[in-house]
Amino acid sequence: AIVGAGHLLQETDLSPLQREYLQTLMVSADLLLGIINDVLDFSKIEAGKLLIGRITFSLQDVVAELLAVHAPRARHRGIDLQVELDSQIPDLITGDPMRLAQILNNLLSNALKFTRHGSVQLAVKLARKDAVSAELIFAIRDSGIGILAEDQAQLFQAFTQLDGSITRSHGGTGLGLAICKRLTTMMKG
Repeated sequence: AIVGAGHLLQETDLSPLQREYLQTLMVSADLLLGIINDVLDFSKIEAGKLLIGRITFSLQDVVAELLAVHAPRARHRGIDLQVELDSQIPDLITGDPMRLAQILNNLLSNALKFTRHGSVQLAVKLARKDAVSAELIFAIRDSGIGILAEDQAQLFQAFTQLDGSITRSHGGTGLGLAICKRLTTMMKG
């Protein structure tokens, strides 16, 4: 309701100051919605109630939608956002496109969040394919701040962030990567 009302308000005549306040409201509402969705997803996963779908979809379409979301942010920050899709990947695959997009969205968001200059790349390679299945390898690389090897194990623990200043400067709940890990495991990744 808050997001919907904000969109309606955007269509009205607003002063520059009102438009600025509305933009702050919309960003805040989107962040709050993200936190709520993360908490709900985490709760469903922990309760064993989250199901992974199996539908036929186009990986290229999922990647194109992600690019549409992240490319403007990357351009605005002067970051080169690159995508490399293996040409051997079948046009249609079976799985859960929404959960796959959720994982990739979280990883791309983090890569862009912690990259001040340089590039972020999403690469998808075909690892193997037979008559009934295909195994894909997804990789996101960035030229961001990096993570010490001894801190990497903590990344996937719920409500954990490596540095308290990260929460203050970048936001977040420490749930995104924990959810990604659990979803990936549920999808046999």
